[in-house]
Amino acid sequence: AIPTRALLPCAIPLPIQALVARRRPKMVLSTDTWLYLTAAGSSAFAVGGVGAPKAMHGLIYEKGTPELLPPLRYFGVASAGIAAHALALAHDKDVTEESKKKYLKVEAALWLAAGATTAIHTVRKEHKKDVGYAMALPTLGVGALMMFDACRGKKEGS
Repeated sequence: AIPTRALLPCAIPLPIQALVARRRPKMVLSTDTWLYLTAAGSSAFAVGGVGAPKAMHGLIYEKGTPELLPPLRYFGVASAGIAAHALALAHDKDVTEESKKKYLKVEAALWLAAGATTAIHTVRKEHKKDVGYAMALPTLGVGALMMFDACRGKKEGS
């Protein structure tokens, strides 16, 4: 029997979770590797948002989309905070693996939300089509794999 309590917090559909529970595949990447990946991705957006918001706007958005540089800078600062938090967790050996996995679920949700938002902006012709889809698809993929890894763990009582 599959423990339903362990399945509820995950964003993976129940039939897929049932298959995973039977096969017990190993993690795609280690928890610390996911944290480093999150830090790297967030740092890239932090550099663009804080260091060069006008260039970042020109790279991503279609002509005619209003330049909202102050919110883009705040986005960069928030991205830097996410990167710093992920690095701190990855380097702290006192943080339990369970706590890191809980944080990864939050990070995975952020990656999925960012990918979905980028795709929506691209469909609405706010983002440049080639750049928008090139950003959205890998972001959604990373979020899905991260959630997959973060939601797997030990069965209750084992």
